[in-house]
Amino acid sequence: MPLIRYRTGDRGRLLSAACPCGCDLPRLDRIAGRFDNDLHFSGGDRLSIHMLDEILFALPEILDYAVALRDDFTLEFSVCAAPDTGFQSVRDALEECGAIPKPFTLHQNARLPLSPAKRVIQRNHAV
Repeated sequence: MPLIRYRTGDRGRLLSAACPCGCDLPRLDRIAGRFDNDLHFSGGDRLSIHMLDEILFALPEILDYAVALRDDFTLEFSVCAAPDTGFQSVRDALEECGAIPKPFTLHQNARLPLSPAKRVIQRNHAV
């Protein structure tokens, strides 16, 4: 059955290797996100919601987060951290991460969930 997608902005690629089943039709690799969920910075750096998930959920203190891009191109994070861990350790880990552009703002939030079912980088909206 063909997969037809119209202007979704999905980032993907065709696989060049043959299918293990022997079929010679082109195969689509796993979808790697959407172009409109990426932030592009000077120097060609790119940051996506998938990258942020990898960075933030690797921190054991993080239970959930939301992020917004402000008009001044500052990222504003709202994080829910485990109650028995220090919020400062989250701030320190983000400061040390080379993938997150600085400066950014970080707010602690105790309520869950912080993000909707589908996580996105909000633009010009309050977190």
